[in-house]
Amino acid sequence: MATDGLVLSAKSIGTTHITNAAYRMHPMEWAIGEASGFLAVFSVWTGLSPRRIVETPPLLRKLQGFMARNGIPLFWFDDVAHDDPDFEAIQVMATSGIIRSENANNLHFRPYANVSRAVVSTALVSLLGLEKISPTRPTFTDVRPGEHWAYSNIETLKAQGMIAGVGGGRFDPDAMITRQQLSFLVKAALPQAHGKAFAQIAQDKTPLTRRELSRAFYVLLKHRLDI
Repeated sequence: MATDGLVLSAKSIGTTHITNAAYRMHPMEWAIGEASGFLAVFSVWTGLSPRRIVETPPLLRKLQGFMARNGIPLFWFDDVAHDDPDFEAIQVMATSGIIRSENANNLHFRPYANVSRAVVSTALVSLLGLEKISPTRPTFTDVRPGEHWAYSNIETLKAQGMIAGVGGGRFDPDAMITRQQLSFLVKAALPQAHGKAFAQIAQDKTPLTRRELSRAFYVLLKHRLDI
């Protein structure tokens, strides 16, 4: 079976002194070796080529979940241990680009930090793969085009009938979302997956944490991809 150069050793990657310096650190070499090994094993198990696996989203996410479940880091966070109960969910949601670090300048995930309504809206649009819209006339007085970074995402969910405001024509995008509010949102987006998504999350008025968001949305992602 052809590997298309996707199953390789760390020594095979660098072509310049700069790239060699970037990856030839023991943690990086170890991670590359583990990823290659798991891809090879997964390819044998499924009977599919490595190229087919990495270019097919459901197969790729399934492979990544398999790796993370075995304690292999996919995304470098310095505050989420390999034995963290939500390690798999946090890792796969990060590599899929749905829920990543709060700041691109550091490696902090901040699992216990709360989450704004705008961040959750953006993550849900990404998870569902919705086509974004940007109407010239805003639905909410506090989320205007060119003034709030999540304008398109919020308008997209509103057009889908998944979100509502807080009253008075406002959305309050930067307010922290509660577990209960996320529960309502999940019911509107993927009702079939709601029960499983909240199996380990209380549906109360406690502010939601980034850890809990990753846990719930990972269930939704697996449901959407049927994995």
